[in-house]
Amino acid sequence: MGTEEITVGPRQQIEQQKRIPLLDIGTMKLIRKGYIKVYVAISRIENNTVFFDDGRRQEFDAIILATGYEHNLQGFLGEDVKRLADLDKPIGKQGSFGKDGMYFCGFYLSPMGMLHEIGIEARRIAKDIASRRVP
Repeated sequence: MGTEEITVGPRQQIEQQKRIPLLDIGTMKLIRKGYIKVYVAISRIENNTVFFDDGRRQEFDAIILATGYEHNLQGFLGEDVKRLADLDKPIGKQGSFGKDGMYFCGFYLSPMGMLHEIGIEARRIAKDIASRRVP
């Protein structure tokens, strides 16, 4: 996939071309350059350690769950499933925002629109992560 012109909409891309549409604002370029790493499926998360299906585990300074849906989050979080109740609230009202360096983005259904809300959440998460870094 390069910079080819898209001539059909997202639904047609899925149905006719068997291709999942992607809004890319530079992510693919950063993956290719190695700034963003892509891992296999997650089996579980404990504090700041992510355990992957291939047996690897990796500690992270921050973990951002940005799927926008709750599918199998209980499996990832184990004992900490009460955090999922927080996701029904705007990010500014979540009691466990950033707890243990874990953030959720794109879960709150905002009356202002999801893309607008995700933009607000992403900036707030980035600001919180930056404030936790030791100079």
